[in-house]
Amino acid sequence: YESGQFGPFYGTPTFVVIKPGTGEVVFDVRGSGPAATMNLLSQEIAQLLQVLPKCHINTYQNDTLQNYAMTVSVPGGVSATRQITDGDFSLEDFSGLPNIPFYQAVPAKNNDQLNGVSTLDLLQINKQILGIEPFLYPWQFVAGDANGSGTLTTFDIIELRKLILGVYDSLPNVNSWVFSPPMDTISPLECPVFYAIKKGDVNGNADPAGATGNAEDRNGSRLPVLLENSWMEAGAINRIHLRAGASGTYQGLQLALRFDPDAFQILRVESDRLPGFGPEAWHVAAGRLALCWFDEVATLTNFDPVITLEVRALRSGRVGEMLVLEQAPLRAEAYRADGQTEPLEWQEEQGAEAGMSIRPNPAKGSFFVKMPPGAVDSRVVIQMIDGLGQVVYEQVAALSAGSEQVEMRPAVGGEGVYWVVVDGVVTGKVVWTGE
Repeated sequence: YESGQFGPFYGTPTFVVIKPGTGEVVFDVRGSGPAATMNLLSQEIAQLLQVLPKCHINTYQNDTLQNYAMTVSVPGGVSATRQITDGDFSLEDFSGLPNIPFYQAVPAKNNDQLNGVSTLDLLQINKQILGIEPFLYPWQFVAGDANGSGTLTTFDIIELRKLILGVYDSLPNVNSWVFSPPMDTISPLECPVFYAIKKGDVNGNADPAGATGNAEDRNGSRLPVLLENSWMEAGAINRIHLRAGASGTYQGLQLALRFDPDAFQILRVESDRLPGFGPEAWHVAAGRLALCWFDEVATLTNFDPVITLEVRALRSGRVGEMLVLEQAPLRAEAYRADGQTEPLEWQEEQGAEAGMSIRPNPAKGSFFVKMPPGAVDSRVVIQMIDGLGQVVYEQVAALSAGSEQVEMRPAVGGEGVYWVVVDGVVTGKVVWTGE
C-alpha cells in the first residue's frame, strides 16, 4: 500500500483478492455501494477459484484415448509434459507454467504399433486405391497413409505389410498415432479439441485403451487349420502342409507360428491355393514365421493344402511339438469374400493321442479304424482324402456298445498315401496298396 504497487489507496475498507498458488492480485474491488462491492467480490473469487475443466481426446469412433503424452507450453517459452494414463487431464496438472491468457497443447503417442492393424486394413486400402470400395471418411486417408507422404499408394500397403509381418517394429516415417489438428491453442478455462487417428487402422477398430485392438466383426464361425503331426528325422528335409478344415471363399488371411529355431529351419513357404502368394507374404525371424496374404478371392475346399512349409529338421520329433499358433500380437484370422472375419482354429492330427489307430498299415482291400474308448451309440463319418485335398472315399458308420473299430473297404483303385479323417479330425495316414 505504501509503495502504490497495486494502485492508490483510498481508505477502508479496501478489498484485495489474491489467487492461491500464483499470488495474482486483484486490488481494490469496489462497487457503487456495499451490495455492489460484495457482488464484485463474489465474481472475482469465483473466477480465481474456478475449477479448470477436465479434458480428454476422442477418436473418430467417439472413444476416449488413453496412455499418451500431452505437452502444454507458452508460445516461444517454457513447456511442461505429462503422461495421461486414464484419459482425463486438466491444465492444473501442468505445474510451472506462468499465468497467461493462452497456451499451446501438443499430444503425442507412439506405441501400440499393431493395435487395430490387420490384413483386413490392407484389403480395404487396396480397394480404395483401385476404386472398388472408396473410403467414406477423410480420417481413413490419414490412417492409411503409412509413410507420411500425404497420399495413399501401394507403398503404404507395403509398409503396413512389413509391420504386420514383423519386418518393422514400428513404421519408420510416422508415429503410431497422429492427431487432428497436431497442435491447438487454448485458454486456461477451455479444453483443446483433438481427434486421435491410429495409423494403418482404416476400419477404426483400434482399442484406445490398450495395445490389443478390438476384435474384428465376426460371424461366429471358425476356419480350422489342420496340421499333420508327422515325425521328422534330424537332418531330413520335410514338407509340412497347413490344410483348410472347412470350405469357403477367402480374400485374405494372417497368422504367425512360433517354433524352436534349434528344432528345425524353415527353408521356404509356398502356396498354390492362394493367388499371388510370394516371398513378400511371409517373414521368418527369431523362431517366428508370420504370414500376411491378400489378393484375388481364393476358393478353398475341406482339406486343401493351403500353406506348405519346406523345413530342415535339426532334431528328431513330431511337428505338433515344434509349432505353436500365435494369437497375440498378431491375431490368427481369415477374411471371407463376404466381408466376415473368421479366427483360425489350430487342430493337430490326433492319432494315438486320442486313442485312434489304423491297422493294418500298409493296407490292401480293407483296413480297420480303431475308435477312441467310450465312442458308442454315435454316428461317425470316415473319409479318405488324397494329397490334393479331395475326398476319394467316404463311409458312414454307426457305433454301438462294444464296437471298438470300423472296417473300411474303400473302392479306391489307385495306390498311394491317403489321409484318414474321422468327423473332421485327422486320425492319420494309410498306405493303400490297392483293392
